[in-house]
Amino acid sequence: MFIGGFSDINVWILYKDIYRATMIIHIVGPPGAGKTTLGKRLSKLKNTVALDTDDIDDPTKVEAMEKYKPKTKSDWKRLDKIIAANNREELEDFLEKNKNKNIIFVGFLHDGMDFLKKLIDKKYSIKIDPETLWKQYNLRTLEYLHNNYAEIKRIFAKDDLPIELRHKLVSNKFAIRFGFDCNGPDWFVKEIKKLKERDKKEGYVYKTSDDIYEAITRLY
Repeated sequence: MFIGGFSDINVWILYKDIYRATMIIHIVGPPGAGKTTLGKRLSKLKNTVALDTDDIDDPTKVEAMEKYKPKTKSDWKRLDKIIAANNREELEDFLEKNKNKNIIFVGFLHDGMDFLKKLIDKKYSIKIDPETLWKQYNLRTLEYLHNNYAEIKRIFAKDDLPIELRHKLVSNKFAIRFGFDCNGPDWFVKEIKKLKERDKKEGYVYKTSDDIYEAITRLY
């Protein structure tokens, strides 16, 4: 929708810049670092709401994949556009409903979410050592595999679906991103280094989960 020559999102940016009605904070980190846990902790602060971006992206992807059942590269490209449009619409609705609150976004900015970069006031990246991350990630993955074993088995048994589609359905439906890792924390050492370099370039402050919590409480 457009209002007086401005898109909804531009009007919202203008509103935000003039009245400073809300503060928008973005928290990132590798899988298993505790982003969702930190978001829930921060959501208990006064006049604050937290949203895990996966909670929008995962259901959107699952619904779209189950509906369209993509097979070819062109099918997946069309699906990506549909998902991006739905993600943006969901986020715009969320911003509108919570425009008088402080908003904490945790997680990767998926397709259709890049417009949020213009709205973010503070950016943090969770600092965590590789051994702890390896343990937390694998324990979480084991829990998800155990709790959803029957459904995962059912999806894998659908031989009429392409392997890529089955893989992505399991990944997005049950938050099993990279599988279970039995090789120790070496991969996590590389992943942490890569993400730290990327986040630093994009202006994220690198702190432990507890330090991020303390820093944000001082902002209010």
